[in-house]
Amino acid sequence: MRELPDLHALLDVVEASATESMSVEERDQFNFQMYRPDPSEKPVGFDEDEQLDAFAAFESVAGGLK
Repeated sequence: MRELPDLHALLDVVEASATESMSVEERDQFNFQMYRPDPSEKPVGFDEDEQLDAFAAFESVAGGLK
């Protein structure tokens, strides 16, 4: 079973094949349609509390790197 390629690798090949003949504008539009964020989802990390938590977590890790 391990000889089968990873699904992500297959999807990368399919996407590359589908977009190789597109112009830059067509490829940009395709990528926007495929990968744009869902407008109903709230972005992570923009609340002040989430930002402070992220900085505190970084500080705890980076503080040990002195």
